[in-house]
Amino acid sequence: MKNYTMFNYNFLFNDHFAQVSNQAKLYYVALNFYAINGFVPNPLQVLDSLGYDKGVFNELVVNGELLQLPNRAEVFIASYFVHNPGAQCYSWRATPYAVYWENKLHVKKNGIATFSPQEDEPKDVPPEYKDALDEIQNPSQADDDVLPFEK
Repeated sequence: MKNYTMFNYNFLFNDHFAQVSNQAKLYYVALNFYAINGFVPNPLQVLDSLGYDKGVFNELVVNGELLQLPNRAEVFIASYFVHNPGAQCYSWRATPYAVYWENKLHVKKNGIATFSPQEDEPKDVPPEYKDALDEIQNPSQADDDVLPFEK
């Protein structure tokens, strides 16, 4: 168990993380103490040590806090690099689990790990917001408050 684990306050107290039960939050904190470059080799043993049932584990998986591969015991804490900004985002490749997770695990620019590579444009944007998203990504020059410099 590590004695230097830190937590990102903004992540732990945001609306996304507020959706999980208090038991799942405590379990999540405990898992971070056992994490090695994001991997927890024995998540069910940690769960049993707290006296919780597997529903607490499943709650974190469904909420996207834990990533798991079929037929593998270890899990990856999706926000591990948010809590550990000094860690290299590819340090997980130095673990014995990397051979199973290579080309499956991707770390986004914000430090959140996912199974899908980072994409330039979100796919789940409702049609009525497509114009607003396009304006944010490609702002028009006509609406600028600053006049361009001319020689």
